[in-house]
Amino acid sequence: MSDVGCRCIGCVDYGNRDSYDDVDRKLIADVERHGHSCLGIGQTSADDPPPYVFTAGMWHTHRQPELAVYGVGDLDAMMSILNGLADRARASGLPLRSGDRFPGLIGLRDVEPEDYWIKLMPIHPSWYASQFGTALFFNATNAVDFLQVVWPDGSGRYPDEPDFDAYFTDRQPLMWLPVVDHPPSVWVSDGMRATVPERRRDALESAIDGWDRADGAARTDAAAALAEAVDRALHWVYQEEARGRGRPIPPHLVYRLAKASVAWQDREPGAAAAEHDVAERLQASARRLLRWDDARRMTSKEIRDMGAWGTGVFDSDGAADWANAYDQTAPEERLAFIERTLAKAHSGSYLEVDDCVQVIAGAATVAALLPDTPTEPIAYGPETLWAESRFEVSGELRAAAIAALQRVIDPATEWSQLWDDAGRLDVVTAGVKRLIGALQPCADWAPHQELEQAASAYLRDPAMALGALHGLVEFDAVLGFTMHRSIKRRDWGDSLYQEITLTDGLRLVLWMGDDILDEDDSEVVLFESELRIIPLSWVHDVSLEVHHRPEPDGMSLHSVELRIYIAIPDNAVQKKKKKTAIFSDELDFSKTVNRHGHEQVSRLIEFGKVLARQVR
Repeated sequence: MSDVGCRCIGCVDYGNRDSYDDVDRKLIADVERHGHSCLGIGQTSADDPPPYVFTAGMWHTHRQPELAVYGVGDLDAMMSILNGLADRARASGLPLRSGDRFPGLIGLRDVEPEDYWIKLMPIHPSWYASQFGTALFFNATNAVDFLQVVWPDGSGRYPDEPDFDAYFTDRQPLMWLPVVDHPPSVWVSDGMRATVPERRRDALESAIDGWDRADGAARTDAAAALAEAVDRALHWVYQEEARGRGRPIPPHLVYRLAKASVAWQDREPGAAAAEHDVAERLQASARRLLRWDDARRMTSKEIRDMGAWGTGVFDSDGAADWANAYDQTAPEERLAFIERTLAKAHSGSYLEVDDCVQVIAGAATVAALLPDTPTEPIAYGPETLWAESRFEVSGELRAAAIAALQRVIDPATEWSQLWDDAGRLDVVTAGVKRLIGALQPCADWAPHQELEQAASAYLRDPAMALGALHGLVEFDAVLGFTMHRSIKRRDWGDSLYQEITLTDGLRLVLWMGDDILDEDDSEVVLFESELRIIPLSWVHDVSLEVHHRPEPDGMSLHSVELRIYIAIPDNAVQKKKKKTAIFSDELDFSKTVNRHGHEQVSRLIEFGKVLARQVR
């Protein structure tokens, strides 16, 4: 078998023919003898979809698309339909096209075959891997298309037409739709809605798990397995491109995978530390791909049409591409890069969605560079925020980021309109407003002796805090207090944790505010306000550790750690057969001069002493 211009496994030796089994060789022989092969897929369990049949070799022999038919009787009947259609195409010499109709290949009860017309419909490439593996194997790098043989109801209406007989609903898949957009169906499993083929996903997940579990000498083998899984995922991407189907995953994901793969190939042999770092990059790139794939199949078509797969700041192709561009910008030029990005919010009267997502990404990066922010990577965000020297965020840059975000959430922007159409405007707007809150400069609470003034100056949500405490605490009776706020990096984004701890001489009162994910809707972030009241009679130990740093002219205040031990059992550990150690509940507070300032450290020391005086 040889055909100039055809790249199937019969025409081109890809160097692996020794691995072909009897089934592979029979497939090649059948195509050579008959012009094509009909392959039937039957049920192997009750959970499998009904049988279907498809061809392999139509492109090689006739330069025609491959064909598939579903939901018609048994395998023999469906093979007869495809063979008959192939014969007609060969006899006419005309190409088979989407929309072509043919009579006489199949019939329904009370409908003569010559009056019953099948129609050809295009099959979206997202179906190929799960349905036509053997045909893809045979065609290798041929850029072959597939057509579905669609049959009508008794009145001649097809499944894509109004008033199609409901009796025939889901008897055949609607393969012109992307799998992810297909209605719930016997033909579509959850795994099929993924973009990444199941075997590639399984390999990546297994390699990630292997790297997580490996230790010692086993880490080298685990890293190599991870690199191989990433390389195979890249090979799948490049193979899809070679077949003329475009790039199945966004460029930013390909870039991360390829960059990590090249780093593995260029690593210094025997350098354990370097190998570990590269393996971590491989794992991070693989996790990005799987997270994108998981999120994308769970989002609506309207959101996917925006190039997004979620409602997070970097959950879109445009934002992730911006993050790549940021990483590739020289460190000394990144501030100007962000400033140019934020300026896009004011570049015209109508703000397009692409500019909006970049503005949000730029503002989120500014927020991530603020003091006291976590150093864990932002999902899909820049990877170089902490790897190299970072610039200081000025008050002017904060203000520019806030102004740009306020422009983005204006109802007139394309971003707002598209998210409104997708029914998630409230969710994404709330996320941007949280980002604005994180960028708002907060004043120090320590100069204020009054609780209400300190909370208003320092907290993002002072009204929530004071409202929760109102009626429970007489503010004039407060003997001492301390405050804390910090950003927590979570899988779904950043949350702001806020805390007030006070005593009125009778009780220890804690108010805690935090952003949390709604358990019933993974895209909705809630604000949780929590109170904890502890009688001071339960406090049995107060530990106050004040650290000083030697200076040429004496000691300077460095940090403080306050531990409050509560007479409530927290956990128990069996030390010996008849002896168990019981550990009490403990509250820890700490501040350093470098991070929180001299005055906050002094106020925490003062609060610790006030509390210690109450212990009896």
